[in-house]
Amino acid sequence: MNNNIKFGEIREFISRVDGISICIKETLNYELYNFISEVPEKYDGYYLYGIGALNEPFENNGYKTHLALEIMISDKPRDEG
Repeated sequence: MNNNIKFGEIREFISRVDGISICIKETLNYELYNFISEVPEKYDGYYLYGIGALNEPFENNGYKTHLALEIMISDKPRDEG
């Protein structure tokens, strides 16, 4: 079974109305985006490590919501991680 799914392969299936937190696995640094359309394409080649929901107040550039999707990615495949 291949567990090495790239973020770009799932982008089209991610909710278009929720906030997005992109977290880099190696550093645990994250970037917040209001919508999936704002997430830079540079992340499409990164490998997916996990998706979860943040059910807490989320604010980015004046946009407020209570639900955000957290997506953990890495530039290394899962079998190397």
